[in-house]
Amino acid sequence: MDQFNAGKPWDVVPGSTIEGGHYVPLVAHRENLEVVTWGRVQQMTPAFLERYNDESIVYLSPEMLTAGKSPEGFNLVQLQADLAALGDPAPAPTPPPADPDADLAAALEVWLQHHGNSVADRLLVPAVRLWLASR
Repeated sequence: MDQFNAGKPWDVVPGSTIEGGHYVPLVAHRENLEVVTWGRVQQMTPAFLERYNDESIVYLSPEMLTAGKSPEGFNLVQLQADLAALGDPAPAPTPPPADPDADLAAALEVWLQHHGNSVADRLLVPAVRLWLASR
C-alpha cells in the first residue's frame, strides 16, 4: 500500500509481503505495466507481476482474428497447441468460420425458400437475391 499511496509503481521490496491481493485488469505495457485498481491507473514492474501474479485471464474473440491471427500476431492455433502441451483440460475454442460470407450465403439460400410473403420480406428478399448474385 505504501507504493500505491505514494504514487509509485508496485515493485518487489525484498523482505516484504503482499497485502492481500485482488484482480486487476492489465491495460497497457509502456515503461512499466499499467493496471487499474482502486479507481486509478497503477504502474507495476514486470518483476512485481512475476513475483505476485498467481492467475491470469485472457478474453479472446474469434472476430478479432483473420486466418487465425490477430493484427498484433496472436496465433490461436499456437495457443491451442501450447495449452495441449501443458495438459490443459479446457476444450479448444471453436475456430471462426473459414468464409463467413459463404456461411451467410448458404443460410440466406435456405431462408429465401421460406420467406417472401410479408411486407418486410418483399423488401428484404430482392436485396438478399442481389447480394447473393454479386458474390
